Amino acid sequence: MSEPAETPGRKAISVIIVTRDRADVLPRCLESIAGQQPAPDEVVIVRGNEQSFPDQLREQFKQLPIRVVQCVEPNISLARNIGIDHASGEVVVFIDDDAIARPNWIGAFVDAFETNTHAWIAGGTVLDARQASMPPEFLCGLVHPSGRQIEVVAGDGAPAPRGYIPSVKGCSFALRLDRLPSEFRFDPFFRFAFDETDLVLTIHEAGGGVEHVPESVVEHLHAPGAYRADGPMDRDWLTEFASHTRFMRKHTHGAGRLMG
Repeated sequence: MSEPAETPGRKAISVIIVTRDRADVLPRCLESIAGQQPAPDEVVIVRGNEQSFPDQLREQFKQLPIRVVQCVEPNISLARNIGIDHASGEVVVFIDDDAIARPNWIGAFVDAFETNTHAWIAGGTVLDARQASMPPEFLCGLVHPSGRQIEVVAGDGAPAPRGYIPSVKGCSFALRLDRLPSEFRFDPFFRFAFDETDLVLTIHEAGGGVEHVPESVVEHLHAPGAYRADGPMDRDWLTEFASHTRFMRKHTHGAGRLMG
């Protein structure tokens, strides 16, 4: 595939979708990408195997500038890094394969990066599509270096609790690659938990900005995956606990930070 043609006056945009064994829900995600304005200059599909993005899906969405790469190992951080390595855009927007983007999803991220020239990473609003009312599951969320998170924060202007910083949700966030140092990538140790949160803390510690973009909205379907099914006992808790431990070791820098 040729390099994406950037629209004059704006940065090139790449959408990255990591997908594994979810060919049943992926079309709904791609349909929502096809309706975006501005349209992405490319869509990088990082598939876990050939069945995750079969040829008929490529034909079905031939209107999208799709580039397909592969990550055999079930590791979300590694897959995202592979996506970044193959992306041509200066703005890279991530969405999960079981999420549906509302029409201004990309546009709100682009506007936010233009407004806040200090922002390296931005996160949008995530709605829980399992419930008819679609309540927010992530809205202007915060994270503490201990790994504690507040995922829904009321927009009343109250200061964040001590030690907490703005965070993002993994199923909908964006990076400005032309601002992000090239060595700042996802840590492959985080196979599925704390992956984007680790990058948020790394960016914050380096002086980069983390921006909330509540106008950028996705609906999260919560499809079962390699590490998560419907019930709490269906999660890979060993991997999640190991990830939490590494996260604290990297970012607390002393027991005093744990107190908040």
